[in-house]
Amino acid sequence: GRMHKLLSILAFLLPLPALAEFPLTMPHGLGEARIEARPERVLPLGWIAPDALVALVEAPVALPRQVWGGDANGVMPWMSEALEQRGWPLPPLVDDAQLNFERLLMHHPDLILAPMSGITARDYARLSQIAPTLGWSGAPWTGSWQGVTRQVGTALGREAEAEALIAATEARLAAAALPEFRGLTFLIGSGNPGAGTISLHRAGD
Repeated sequence: GRMHKLLSILAFLLPLPALAEFPLTMPHGLGEARIEARPERVLPLGWIAPDALVALVEAPVALPRQVWGGDANGVMPWMSEALEQRGWPLPPLVDDAQLNFERLLMHHPDLILAPMSGITARDYARLSQIAPTLGWSGAPWTGSWQGVTRQVGTALGREAEAEALIAATEARLAAAALPEFRGLTFLIGSGNPGAGTISLHRAGD
């Protein structure tokens, strides 16, 4: 749609980025990912990383099944639209809530992206035996979409394209912003009547 055309124009106008220097090392909260060469078979887990990967026109070898908000196939509607726009078939889906390491290994990834995920130190150790793995930085399930997009761009050697994607998205959000909401803050959460609990999102969620 309109966003896809905007990104295409930006990609045309921007100078070609310098080739990233590999190998590169990316530290994170569970260790560090040592990426020897530009990844070609990327497996994203959790949230945001799959969106950033596809927005940067990189086909994932598999996608995490989205049980919260996903369609009948376990895919977010915007992801289905993006795959269709690029003419890509729906890749295999993996369950990142209950990781099946043998099944992940079958996809032969050369990079696993999990910067916005809940992987544990034990998960990370096992994932790192399959491929270099980029885990979360501050805490599980925290980070911004801009930060994750930058991490994905760095891991792919496409920092300039990631920055262009962020700038284009922020410009689109600014253009769509309603003036009556400027300066307001909000609280968002959910209730679980069965358990008698209320969950509130933090600023980093």
